[in-house]
Amino acid sequence: MGLSPINEDNPQLAIRDERNKVSHVKLEKNPLSVSRNAPRLRSSAQSILLVENDENELVFMTIALEKAGIASELQVVKAGEQAIAYLSGHDEFVDRSQHPLPVLVFLNLKSSSATGIDLLRWIRDQPKLDTVVVIAWVEPENFSDVALACSLGANSCLAKPSPRIELVEMMELVKRYWLHLNQSAAANLE
Repeated sequence: MGLSPINEDNPQLAIRDERNKVSHVKLEKNPLSVSRNAPRLRSSAQSILLVENDENELVFMTIALEKAGIASELQVVKAGEQAIAYLSGHDEFVDRSQHPLPVLVFLNLKSSSATGIDLLRWIRDQPKLDTVVVIAWVEPENFSDVALACSLGANSCLAKPSPRIELVEMMELVKRYWLHLNQSAAANLE
């Protein structure tokens, strides 16, 4: 499956399936420009960091998060080194009013350069990130990655859904559990 580039003036996806058939999906707005009008989370301090280097996955995740109503505080980085800089408040991420410390990190275990496993290990070695919820994306049925991620401190491992429509449903469940029901010390930090 492949995606076409997104046109700012007429945002739509051209999705190519396994038979090379192209379907066009009209979008309400460009999914790469994160909406600031989406419903706010429980507290204004609840930002989410998405670590994803695959453009296709990034588009699908951004759309799903927006449809689930949790894209308003979304921050995106594309590599492990960039995630470390973001979480450390270094380089272009020094201004915490623009790049707040997240309460939740979506982490692709197969991200580029610094692997997701290395990044997860680094996150859990940082005392100031103890309360950050880490949700690891794994390939379906990859039980060894699930076991390793859990042993390194991932709060949850989610298999990437095959029909992408299920991704919105999954993000709604993540929102309900991790951002509304879960009582986290991070939500109460000033």
